[in-house]
Amino acid sequence: MRIYLILFLFIWSFSLSANHIKKGFKELEACNYSYALAHFQKGIKKHTAVAAYGMSRLYLSPAKYNIDSCYKYLLMSEQSFSLLDNNKREKIKVYTCDSISIAQMKMSVSQLFFDQLVVYPTLSLTNEFITKHSWSDRIPMAIDIRDSFLFASIVLTNLSSYFQDFMTSYPTSKYKDEAKRKFNSCQYNELTASDQVDDLEAFLKNYPENPYCKEVEYRLYTRFTSTGDVDEIAYFVRHFPLLKTAQLAWRKLFYLYVKDYSLNSIQDFKATYPDCPFMNEIEHEISLFKTTFYPFKLGDKFGFINNNGEVVIPALYEEVSSFKEGLAVVLSSDLYGAIDKKNQKLIDFQYDNMEDFNWGRSIVEKKGIFGVIDRSGDFVFPLEYQDIGWLSDSLLYVKKNDLFGIYDINNIKQCELFFEDIIPFRNNIARVVIAGKIGYIDRQFSMVLPAEFEDLVSFTDSSFVYSVGDKKGLVFTRDLVKTGAVYDEIFPIQTGIAMVRVKDKIGYIDAAGNLMLALQFEQFTNYTKVGAFTDRGAIVRKKNKFLLIDTKGKVLLTLPYELIGECGDWIPCMKNFKWGFINPSGKEMTLFEYDFVEKVTNNLYIVEKAGLVGLFSTYGTFVLPLSYASIEKLENNLFLVEDGNGFGICTTEGKFIVPTSFQKITYYDQDTFELYSQHSISYYLIKSGVSINPK
Repeated sequence: MRIYLILFLFIWSFSLSANHIKKGFKELEACNYSYALAHFQKGIKKHTAVAAYGMSRLYLSPAKYNIDSCYKYLLMSEQSFSLLDNNKREKIKVYTCDSISIAQMKMSVSQLFFDQLVVYPTLSLTNEFITKHSWSDRIPMAIDIRDSFLFASIVLTNLSSYFQDFMTSYPTSKYKDEAKRKFNSCQYNELTASDQVDDLEAFLKNYPENPYCKEVEYRLYTRFTSTGDVDEIAYFVRHFPLLKTAQLAWRKLFYLYVKDYSLNSIQDFKATYPDCPFMNEIEHEISLFKTTFYPFKLGDKFGFINNNGEVVIPALYEEVSSFKEGLAVVLSSDLYGAIDKKNQKLIDFQYDNMEDFNWGRSIVEKKGIFGVIDRSGDFVFPLEYQDIGWLSDSLLYVKKNDLFGIYDINNIKQCELFFEDIIPFRNNIARVVIAGKIGYIDRQFSMVLPAEFEDLVSFTDSSFVYSVGDKKGLVFTRDLVKTGAVYDEIFPIQTGIAMVRVKDKIGYIDAAGNLMLALQFEQFTNYTKVGAFTDRGAIVRKKNKFLLIDTKGKVLLTLPYELIGECGDWIPCMKNFKWGFINPSGKEMTLFEYDFVEKVTNNLYIVEKAGLVGLFSTYGTFVLPLSYASIEKLENNLFLVEDGNGFGICTTEGKFIVPTSFQKITYYDQDTFELYSQHSISYYLIKSGVSINPK
């Protein structure tokens, strides 16, 4: 009887709790949340899966909203549901409590937690979400948030060990690549901060996979090459032969060693560094050194030919200079660079202007800013100056902040003074401006003349013409002795005597400034050209008469003509507005029929008549007849002659070595003429008489 009683009570209580579940869902549907909660609580012990499911739904309602409680009872429902047999699962389907509904609700609840996380993200909440919501499709996003928190904190430490731990702990993180980059950077900075050669070398040895090895190689390269010391560079190439920068260092060593680019220096390099890896190139360099390259033109482009006229560098460039120190400055796409004789680009095309190399240096300009590079293209003077130029063979002036300084080719300051202006050295002195006043310095950078003059013009090796207002005098570098500033003009000294002028009167002084011939002579049209003393005397005018006088003022010859030209073996004179010639005795040697005369040697004059010029000899004959458009005296006793066909070159005997058939003729070098035709350039070698024409 007792057993039946117990069984009855169990069935009754189970039926009662089932009734609570039914009432709970009914109250839930009616939004009577408190009643629903009470019924679910009473039925949860016997019907845990469905009651907990109902409570989780209840806690999503607006009145009882609590996603933590919802989450708690949802997990309780899922766990209990997994223990039910099929019959019991079928019975609670009426309340939509099944595995699919529970799973869908879990996803919805997880989304609510994730939405909260996005609004108020913290590392602890993110880790909690990842731990408690492993089923959520938002886990990848949560992991990214977690990793971003961790990565940001590690970035603040900026230590390689932290980045390494991160990569080990989170190998699939989207930040793994950035962590790897940061790790490499920190490792590089930490292990090479000392900048000691041993530490840099150890880094290369121990961490060859670190991409900053390239930076370390360059630091070592710069460490040993930046000073331009050949011994330092030689140590580098031999101690670090496997580095990629070793090749660059070898070439820099070569360029510095042969900075004068002489055959002797190239051969000496070959003997000193037999282990140079590009010895074959040096052999070729020696062979090229002995070959002169000449620019040639094809269409609107320029290239180079050799002595035989064969094209050795194609016409690829808009402009080319001649080769100097083994390099030619060329223009390509409106930018300048430099090539060698193998047409290898040694200096990138990047400059708006670029000068020929001198002492292994080239002055370059970019956007109005100047610098100096060496033969390898490295900057010796950075690109930051207002102006740079040559003061002498091995000295440069540089302008910065509107002041000029003096430096050697290695960017070592040579003079403590800075100037407002400076003119290159001439006769071992250079003109400078300090505080608006002019002075001169010597090659030891001592003031030969203090900067206290309004103007200074060289007079002799030891004296200058100075100005005070409109008046001029002489100042001597020895003891700074001055003559009075009494002249309106002091002209260049010739044969130890110089003309001086006061108003319209001319006189003569000696090198010491002493007045040799008083201010008694009159100005005339070309007195500045013919009034200076030569070994034949000076032409002066007195009382409207032209005179030839000696240094004592003695009249050697009276010249009753309208104007006198420069004296040679004969004297050009004008009569009735036409030029002719007299001899030193005053005898008229030619008719007065020329419109213009110009002395070129003591016995040769260029004469003009009716718009045509010729070359006249004081032997009374024409070296070149009066049939040319122009004649110009050149060096080497040669003349540039133009007629209707073009320009040519002839000798003092009237022999044409270059016919008059060229559009332009210029000096290529001291022994070579550059001959321009409409579509090409050819060359004439003066000493050998050989012509070079492109083939």
